[in-house]
Amino acid sequence: RTKFSTSIAASDTLSSPKPTPVENVVVLEDADAVGDKVRSIVIEAAERAIAERGYFALAIPGGSILKMLVGGEDLERWTSKTTIAYVNHKCVDMEDGSLATHAKARKL
Repeated sequence: RTKFSTSIAASDTLSSPKPTPVENVVVLEDADAVGDKVRSIVIEAAERAIAERGYFALAIPGGSILKMLVGGEDLERWTSKTTIAYVNHKCVDMEDGSLATHAKARKL
């Protein structure tokens, strides 16, 4: 073993999360209910952050999670003071409407 592989092994061990207690698991009836729950969690966090710091930062993958944030509540209430970072595995042109999360988000 090298010093490098030992440090990787140690960091892997330290970064493993503990299992979630069963009482913290929420099962909802369908995708719409999941979307409503995701929106409410994000809106609550955004409003709290804006009240405390004046801004909100959100790292979000594209696809279905991004789509869940559309609809429901008045988005302007929190999005005008929000910085969004797209966390995605793709490195593509930001204007590529078929691949880039940013380009897809503009259509929502």
